[in-house]
Amino acid sequence: MIYKNSYFVKELRQAYIENRISIKRKLILGIIVAFISIFIHFITLSLKESVFSDIFPHLMQNSYFSALYSYIAIFCFLNIVYFVVKYEYITFSEIRNNRWYLLVKMGYNPQNLIYKKIAAMLLTLIFMYTTGFSIIIITIFFLKYTFVYNYLSALYLIGLLDLTVTCIIGATISLFSTRLNLTRLIFIVVSAFLYVLKILTGYSEVISNPELLLFNGTLTAFDVSNSWYYVIVGFIVLSCLIICFCRAKEIAKYYSFANDNINNLPIGTKLARLDERTKRFFLINKKNINYKKVKIIDISIIFILIAIFIVSVLSNIFAIIISTSKSDKMFTVNDVIPYIITDTVSNVVDENDIAFFKKSDASMSIENGNLILYENNDEINVGHIKSTDMNSVTVDVNTIEKSSVIGVCYKRNRWFGVLILFTTTVAGRFLFIFIPAMILFLYKPLKKIMSRIIRSV
Repeated sequence: MIYKNSYFVKELRQAYIENRISIKRKLILGIIVAFISIFIHFITLSLKESVFSDIFPHLMQNSYFSALYSYIAIFCFLNIVYFVVKYEYITFSEIRNNRWYLLVKMGYNPQNLIYKKIAAMLLTLIFMYTTGFSIIIITIFFLKYTFVYNYLSALYLIGLLDLTVTCIIGATISLFSTRLNLTRLIFIVVSAFLYVLKILTGYSEVISNPELLLFNGTLTAFDVSNSWYYVIVGFIVLSCLIICFCRAKEIAKYYSFANDNINNLPIGTKLARLDERTKRFFLINKKNINYKKVKIIDISIIFILIAIFIVSVLSNIFAIIISTSKSDKMFTVNDVIPYIITDTVSNVVDENDIAFFKKSDASMSIENGNLILYENNDEINVGHIKSTDMNSVTVDVNTIEKSSVIGVCYKRNRWFGVLILFTTTVAGRFLFIFIPAMILFLYKPLKKIMSRIIRSV
């Protein structure tokens, strides 16, 4: 909604939304996102001895950098989700809904309204982002991480500029489509494109390198010699701002008839328009409502909930079975033994990988270099075969009988090992027990909530 007086204040509070956002609520939202980030930071630390350390080493450190980097990523992601859900209200879609039409005709300055709209949008996000950023720093201080202030300003600016780019591009997109769902989809695609652009320009490597930000200063991420990302994005943002002011000012003068609203009328309703020249009425063709779409949505939600329930339960059961396996009671599926590696073995398997061993029998050939699962002194071990003879094999520094070989490795999966590792943590146990219980006892309310969200989007 647009107000004659204190429009800027109304925009800051988003007073047109049923549950409007006051300063207090913004503060709470910033704090909630901060604590969610800290929780996820602890979860990532529990997965340190896994493939995550190879792919995301910058998130696996007991440092301010890892905690703040996680916060920036989570806040930017939730900001995209918030934009998609509230897109109609926080962007220029309200112009498409004719909320500025009468005001412009009454003499209001659309350019002034555009300034205030963009400023309110950015200030709201900056306030919440800064609140969460400060909470992260204060909370991590009590964990006694080494305080390194050198890269704090760089990280703050990185997150702030990401939010600014997302907001301005989102506002611009809203000026070119009358179909809300299509506009949301375009916004999601553009957000994904920006993420890919960070990777292609090498920007992701720059901002995920704490040493580079630490020794080269705050402006390292914006140095053209490191990445051209901000040159490209800067040009895009500048173009979007020019388009926003020109396009918004122009379309605010015209009334937009939303054809999509025709489909929301009751069944059997007929619409007609008056031809000004002939003074005759003509029926407007109403698109058939696809009732099958509603059923597809409901069935999809049911399948999603069932899939989440089954995966959670099976992950728990699988983790328990593997962790309680003994030499005389190894868990076997079609003569295949899944086994979690507890120590790195050469360069073949790493700690917490899950390896699959083909169960050994008299007919199986065992060769030098094979990775085997074997029993030695009532303990189960994994090792490489150095040499073999008729009745025994030498594994690393041990010589064992061939009858002690339980299985020969033929495949490994690092990501499945991460899932099993996560289920053994406190957070994993809680989530994989809580989620099935919640789905089981709150199935109908969850189905209604998911259905409402999907249909609103």
